[in-house]
Amino acid sequence: RYEKNQKREDVKSHHYIISFDPRDAADNGLTVDQAQGLGEKFCKEHFPGHQAIVCTHPDGHNHSGNIHVHIVINSLRIEEVPLLPYMDRPADTRAGCKHRCTNAAMEYFKSEVMEMCHREGLYQIDLLNGSKERITEREYWAAKKGQLALDKEN
Repeated sequence: RYEKNQKREDVKSHHYIISFDPRDAADNGLTVDQAQGLGEKFCKEHFPGHQAIVCTHPDGHNHSGNIHVHIVINSLRIEEVPLLPYMDRPADTRAGCKHRCTNAAMEYFKSEVMEMCHREGLYQIDLLNGSKERITEREYWAAKKGQLALDKEN
């Protein structure tokens, strides 16, 4: 319809994850259904005009016990939408134009997730200032594979 996403390298979707603290289920009564509802509401408010899939899982791949929500949106907006706080160009509101994940948008989404957790009485971390104990994804997977090898050996 808009003759976009014709090339293999075109960005066709954006994937966002809202990951809740593992303690939220036991301490604050967070359920998968409640998390799904929060994810759907977040998606509707922050990604209007986009086709989306919202899917909630009860546990992470590392068995941390954290409920998390995947939000996958079609990169192409199919409806005209009002200008939202993270948008900075008129094209960001038009049907047939693509979603842009700018640094300003990510900062806005992070603050909105923190506000949502606060409003719902859930645990939260400071998403805007990062962790002092950061590891890269490569370091995470190296440690994970090393632990799997040790588990297999044991």
